[in-house]
Amino acid sequence: MTPPSAAEAPLLRLLGEQGGLLTAGEAAARSGLPLEQAERGLLALAVAAGADLRVGHDGSVAYRFPRHLRRRLLARSWRRRLEASLRRLWHLGVVLVRLSIGTVLLLLVLVVSLILLVAGLVQLLRSDDGIEAIGQLLLGNLEGLVRGLASLRLDRRTRDRTPPAAPGEWRTLVLPFLDAAFSVLFGDGDPNSDREQRRWSRIGCFLRHRHGAVIAEDLSPLLDLPLRPSDGEHATAIADAAMLPVLLRFDGRPEVSDRGDLAYHFPALQVDAAPAVSARGPARKAARELPSPPLRERRLRFSRTTSGQRRIYFILSTALLVLAPMLFDLIRPTPAALAALGHFAIGYALILLLLPLLRLPFLRWRNRRIERRNHRRRSWARLHGPAAASLERRRLFARTFARRSSVSEVGLAYTTEEGLLEQQIAAVPPVHPD
Repeated sequence: MTPPSAAEAPLLRLLGEQGGLLTAGEAAARSGLPLEQAERGLLALAVAAGADLRVGHDGSVAYRFPRHLRRRLLARSWRRRLEASLRRLWHLGVVLVRLSIGTVLLLLVLVVSLILLVAGLVQLLRSDDGIEAIGQLLLGNLEGLVRGLASLRLDRRTRDRTPPAAPGEWRTLVLPFLDAAFSVLFGDGDPNSDREQRRWSRIGCFLRHRHGAVIAEDLSPLLDLPLRPSDGEHATAIADAAMLPVLLRFDGRPEVSDRGDLAYHFPALQVDAAPAVSARGPARKAARELPSPPLRERRLRFSRTTSGQRRIYFILSTALLVLAPMLFDLIRPTPAALAALGHFAIGYALILLLLPLLRLPFLRWRNRRIERRNHRRRSWARLHGPAAASLERRRLFARTFARRSSVSEVGLAYTTEEGLLEQQIAAVPPVHPD
């Protein structure tokens, strides 16, 4: 079996467990993949899953994928089963790494505190006043133990009436803090890591909404362009120059009117697998008169943890930084193992305290850049004044190339859903007697 292609994951997310009927243009538009990559990915999936093909008379191809597509792929390929197992192991490893930061912090605080407590008790035992104090402490504890045993029967009825603690209650308290420690230290990742995928899927969906024909300035709010100039002709030139990646990705074609206006149409995105119900009338026309809503990048957050979790994090880190140097003062001479533990605890506490503080100016700098990019994209979405009339003229020219068809509407030349002989018999016109 051939290994999975790079386009398999977004295509599988698109198809899901239900399968369905899909063309390469639909897959490219909805997933944001380049058209050529979507074609190769669909063909590889069709071969691996045993999908059916529908070929129209105009050469357009649609793929019908069965239900439970993922199960079929896993059953037919040991490589995919191995990859699925490796993905689960990788996810488990990531979870363990996230929990390890808080776990090490808790263990260090507990171990250092216990060592200091034992060392303090040993020093108290070596002095006469310390022995007397410890004796009074033990007598007080013994008296409290006797009183507790005497009231055991009275408390038993109360305990019987109270519901027992849930066995997984500690998870709702400890595990969130362990994960919060990693979040405070390193953050929660880039919320815009899927920016390019969102950009291209938005562009593809907008192109299909316009029936495969647009002008450049209607797509400009989705691209990374400089601030829109006030001169309409200059803005049009900037937007047209930025259309080359879109044309290459979705196999588009530029068209020029008699007045020199440019429009772009994408034949592969104008073919559907099944007939679609399209909107008609004034509502559809009004929707076409607006450019695409701008692509919005989300601001980076310091951490998604609660204020209480952050407070506990900084209290424990500060306590570790204060307690660790006491190992060298209380235990003299300090053994090599305890000295190594103390140095490690001090360094660990400094990292936990300093790294979040160093992230703050970096986050502000990145958020300022994100806001500038969002502002530039919003400037291309606000079109008014004399430029609006010019844009409407160009939109009318682009609408002459807008169309929508389906593989079934153009007629099937061949399909794997039926035998070749059955298709040839069905293609023969019926003979009517005179």
